[in-house]
Amino acid sequence: MMNKALRCFVYVVLVGISTPVFSADSQLPKAETGEEASCQSGATFKPLSLAEAVVVAMSEHPQVLIAQLELKKANTQVLSAVTPFLPSASVSMQGERFVTQNPAAQSTSVGSSVVGGQQSQYSSYASLNANWNLFNGGKDLAGYRSAKAGVQASENDLVRQTNETLSTVLIVYNDLFKAQLALLHQAETTKLLRGVLQRTEKRYEEGVDNQIALSQERVTFAKNEQGMFQVCQALFDKSAVLARSLGLRLPAGHVFRLDAPIPDVEQMNLEDDDLEAVVQDDPGVKAAKERAAMAQHKLDQTHASFYPTVAMTGRYDWLGQAPDSVDAAVSSTSPNSYRFGVVLSQPLGPFTSEYAAVETAHAEVLKADALYRQALIDAETKLRTVLNAKTQTELSAKSSQLQTAQTRLTFQQTSQLFKDGYADLDAVSHAQISLSKEQEATDELLSDAKLAAWNAYLVLRPNEFAALLLGINHAEQVLTDIGKQPELLSAHPGYLLR
Repeated sequence: MMNKALRCFVYVVLVGISTPVFSADSQLPKAETGEEASCQSGATFKPLSLAEAVVVAMSEHPQVLIAQLELKKANTQVLSAVTPFLPSASVSMQGERFVTQNPAAQSTSVGSSVVGGQQSQYSSYASLNANWNLFNGGKDLAGYRSAKAGVQASENDLVRQTNETLSTVLIVYNDLFKAQLALLHQAETTKLLRGVLQRTEKRYEEGVDNQIALSQERVTFAKNEQGMFQVCQALFDKSAVLARSLGLRLPAGHVFRLDAPIPDVEQMNLEDDDLEAVVQDDPGVKAAKERAAMAQHKLDQTHASFYPTVAMTGRYDWLGQAPDSVDAAVSSTSPNSYRFGVVLSQPLGPFTSEYAAVETAHAEVLKADALYRQALIDAETKLRTVLNAKTQTELSAKSSQLQTAQTRLTFQQTSQLFKDGYADLDAVSHAQISLSKEQEATDELLSDAKLAAWNAYLVLRPNEFAALLLGINHAEQVLTDIGKQPELLSAHPGYLLR
């Protein structure tokens, strides 16, 4: 007797816990049949294609613009490094008045200066100077080679930065498109669960179902509503992330609406003997290699400080003198003399600053070599990681397709049982919800498989990656695993997001 009473008490407690709090008149709130699953109202939607995103990223992203300016600066360094190889020339002119303090002295000229004489003299002097460095200890040649290596490093940095930016755009674009697909599947699930809840409410009113069954359906529907909110929030968040990856500012309340998923790309296969060539072709590795060459050339420049220099000089002078005025002196100016010479200069010491510069440059060489080795390790690790991720994603997508096919078969069997009268409509709805979830997972994995293929193309063909993205054809419609086109957000501008 006591056991029976205890069981009744436990049952009452469980019913009390499972039953939500209702209004005072004990009327259960019913699901509204006219509700539509929707995200935040008042949002402004901006259609965006992948082609547009690529163009915007390459023209607006700050890091890409900085890399372009660095390349421009490196080219000016080459122009500056060429200058020491060219001869230099200059011209000078001067006019002066000479007033003697020793009238008894004879009037003579030393160079452009009048010395002595019995009266005031006016003189004009012009000189044309030329200089050409024939040998500077190899310093100029090393500086030119260093500047050329800097251009190559900047070009590879630009390729690397562009590829990294576009790769990030692809990743975020894919995440936003998956969020759109998730919203569609979540809306379908909400619609099906609302139907299940309405039928449960009707059976409860008819006395067929109890409050426990009704409460369970209400909890399930409430959790789905919470999931709908999370999906909508993810949609807004990923739009903001995509705008940031493009180098843009997305105003509050604005959401990107994508018109198509990322397209397919050529499948790339890698042989073991091609691994080293792919690693060496990585833009980061090439940039690090050029910087190591720059450091070595700078070391050669510091060594040149110990060597002699040879230069050729030349000067041609004009001189004019008159007792009346400067104009008269200028009018009487005529060739006076010219000279040519070769200058040999050898520094003898103390070389303290030169030794310090050599040690500093040598440390930079060792540092650049270490960075080059690190770049090789990073490139090889990235290559293996990307290829392994591509294989794993493809296998996961195939497994998910098989699972979806099995779930679809279960849904078809449940539908047939419903037609034969052996299953109710709720069972069909739950089977359809399971199919929608499996299809959502499969769609995401298929999208990730495309992204993995693009990442593989990036590491295998880094110099062609940006050009291929710029030339993609977005008119292609991608089919899902069930053989029909997925409903895209752009096809329903007012259905889910209002």
